[in-house]
Amino acid sequence: MQTVHQTGNHPSICFRTFSKDLFMPFKKLLKNWKMNLEKLLNFTLKESITSLTK
Repeated sequence: MQTVHQTGNHPSICFRTFSKDLFMPFKKLLKNWKMNLEKLLNFTLKESITSLTK
C-alpha cells in the first residue's frame, strides 16, 4: 500500500509526457501540411493572376 501511495502522482506525469510524445509527430505533420497548402495556394493564386492578366 505504501509504494502505491508514493507513486500516486506518477501515472499522470507519465501519461502527460506520453501524450506529448504521441502528438509531436502529428503537430509536425500538421505544420508541414499547412505550409504545403499555403505554398499551393500562393502558387495557384499567382498562376491564376498571370493567366488573367495575359
